[in-house]
Amino acid sequence: MASGSYWGSFASRERRNIIIYIIGIMFYKLGLESFNGGIVSLAADRFTAANAFGKIGALTGLNQAMQVIGSILIAPLVKKFPTRSVLATAIFVFGFITILFLIIDAATGGKPRIANGGQLQYGTWNPNALFPLYMISGISYGMVELIRRIIPRDIVGGDVQKLRKMDAIVHILYE
Repeated sequence: MASGSYWGSFASRERRNIIIYIIGIMFYKLGLESFNGGIVSLAADRFTAANAFGKIGALTGLNQAMQVIGSILIAPLVKKFPTRSVLATAIFVFGFITILFLIIDAATGGKPRIANGGQLQYGTWNPNALFPLYMISGISYGMVELIRRIIPRDIVGGDVQKLRKMDAIVHILYE
């Protein structure tokens, strides 16, 4: 099948929603990868050399365990609330946790390089605070990842052929 027939099989509203969906997950994934890399780098800088790698392993493992919990929480939440509301809340919580790191660091004396003569200065907060914050972000991440698999059904309905075509388009553009 030619790519035009793939795209042409969707109604204009479905095409618009597919484009919004693809752009949204691309921005989310970019932010997520930046966030996760930043947290691991921050942990490597803040934890003492003697236990840094052990704590980074524990931090990453707990984040992944919380992703599982976030995925489990989706079923009852989507039954009770609209999918878009659950997704918006999960992304809001993720964004709030992200900004909370910046607020905590600034409130405890941290300064970015640009405002400190090229020298990075961390705040005086306890680096073990990374654990609960990164765990909460893991719950949000698990929720978003599972909702990402529910949304296509909301966009094109239960038509299996359209779902397969949409999955193919998303996979090509997303990967």
